[in-house]
Amino acid sequence: MLNHIPKINLHLHLDGSFRMDTIWKLAHEQNVQMPADTIEGYEAFIRKCANAKDVNEYLKMFDTPLKCMQDKTSITRITEELIEDLANQGYIYAEIRFAPQLHTQKGLTQADATEAVLEGR
Repeated sequence: MLNHIPKINLHLHLDGSFRMDTIWKLAHEQNVQMPADTIEGYEAFIRKCANAKDVNEYLKMFDTPLKCMQDKTSITRITEELIEDLANQGYIYAEIRFAPQLHTQKGLTQADATEAVLEGR
């Protein structure tokens, strides 16, 4: 029922707004070490981090997605899926943010990372 009510989001982090199964698949395709052996365990890890009182523990939930978002294809895919999910949930406006400098570990430039996000919109 709430999906039909128009909504907005003024502060949404791209690297924290992923489909769980997408990150799980990307991590395995890219040989990224996961903090859990099952997707259910990973979901529990994310919940634990989200409720952490220590900021360093909280930020650990971004480690795996950031490791998986080091190529244009993955960044574009996660952007496309986020926008699709927002539309399906009734969002008519969202301010999605990300830090391009965090997506340069495997050779992308900040401009490349930004272009990948724009391709996914």
